[in-house]
Amino acid sequence: MVCQVLRKGGRVTYIDVKRTSIQGLKGLPGLTLCDNPRDMPGIWAAIQAWGDDLDSRIDERTKDPTAEFCRDLLVIEEVNQFSEMCDEFWENWPEEDEDYRGTILWKPKRAKKTPPIWRIPKKGVWEGAFVRKNFLTAGQNIEAATIRGIRNSIGLRLLGGYQPQNWKALVGTTPVPPAPPQKGRWCLVNGSTQVWVQAIIADLDANKSAAIWRDYARAGRRLDGTLASVTDQGAVTITDLGNSRSALDDAANTASVTRTLVSLSEAVDMGRTHGKTIRALHGDRERDKAFPEPRDYRSRTYLYDVDEIDAYTAARSREGIVT
Repeated sequence: MVCQVLRKGGRVTYIDVKRTSIQGLKGLPGLTLCDNPRDMPGIWAAIQAWGDDLDSRIDERTKDPTAEFCRDLLVIEEVNQFSEMCDEFWENWPEEDEDYRGTILWKPKRAKKTPPIWRIPKKGVWEGAFVRKNFLTAGQNIEAATIRGIRNSIGLRLLGGYQPQNWKALVGTTPVPPAPPQKGRWCLVNGSTQVWVQAIIADLDANKSAAIWRDYARAGRRLDGTLASVTDQGAVTITDLGNSRSALDDAANTASVTRTLVSLSEAVDMGRTHGKTIRALHGDRERDKAFPEPRDYRSRTYLYDVDEIDAYTAARSREGIVT
């Protein structure tokens, strides 16, 4: 959904206190990714900016009923954890700090216990749709108290891997259908309509699948198929994407698969070396100039494009060169 919105020229403010949910999308134009839970003031500022834009759109629509806007999502991942962190942050925040007067971080004496940041998602749910501002959230057990009373105002719901009590609270119909054991299968509930969906993303081969966009970062890949840089800590930094239309096209096309990087021993285990052993591959690497170049280096191990290894060993097999 995020990729589709960005591909169509929309914007997304994505709050990810887990830090890795859409790691592979970092850097795409139109995406504001807040993935540092240690910077709660920064996260709140991003949410406030989304709320300020909501107010501006309503003002503009009031003046000009024909005004049009791009889609703009506010997404809060792991909302249970986010809610707990906001509670703790607000409880320990100093009262009446003049540096924050007039902002969402201004805390008067005898302030309410509910963190004021929740006013913005509430307003988004209640007033945002007509100016194309939408609020999405995800969590394991979304109770009414967790999202401060707006649970029943959220119309479209996706349920997977749920417990009976979750279904009763979020849907309310009986009998309660058992949660399917299949991965990627969930129920889309829109008002009184219930549709069961099986998500199929990327390649059905688990070794090629890019079903979760953070896999791009784990494999050292950009969404445009080129390699990303690796920091000293081993985390992948997605850089220089700019306004690449091809990157957005690849992100939006979930059937697109880029490089799968593996070690030579992993290529052997996957059956992608056409009978060549790891020892033979090491020998070829030393002697054969046509041997594929490594695409990355991690933990003292060279990583190769498995498709290039497959093509190389297949060609050598056809030539009768199997060592």
